[in-house]
Amino acid sequence: MKIKLAGLSDGEHNYDFENNAFEIGLGSDFNTSIFTNVTLQKNVRQYFLNIECHTTKISSCDRCLENFDLHIDCSFKMVYSYDDSFSIPDFDEVKFLKLHETEIDISDDVRQMILLNIPMKLLCSENCKGLCPRCGHNLNESDCNCDKESFNSIFNELKKLKF
Repeated sequence: MKIKLAGLSDGEHNYDFENNAFEIGLGSDFNTSIFTNVTLQKNVRQYFLNIECHTTKISSCDRCLENFDLHIDCSFKMVYSYDDSFSIPDFDEVKFLKLHETEIDISDDVRQMILLNIPMKLLCSENCKGLCPRCGHNLNESDCNCDKESFNSIFNELKKLKF
């Protein structure tokens, strides 16, 4: 995902990229292309980028262990500048360019933002019932025949405590 800077006129420019996961350093569990839309605003010594990414990752639910497609949508702002004293608080990150650089490669920035937008707890749905702690049956499919009352959990003694 390289944007050529040489000969780029001042003003707004739009770029659309479609890459596979391996091209930007993501694993095989990303089963669709990474779609990236970049709006670049160029002025004399800075490049302001608004970046939006969309992809899908094969994930395993933390409650029921079933595989599901996790849709990842992220957006972030970057500034590339030739002036190392430059900073804007509204942008996520500022990177500095050397005077002889003729292109910006945003592949690593996109990879990092996609990875940062993967939730810590992966759920196939908010209403996922998980697995039966006794027999391991997926409770999303149907109820199991286990006796819930007689289940001997190591936490039963804690339930007797009153605060």
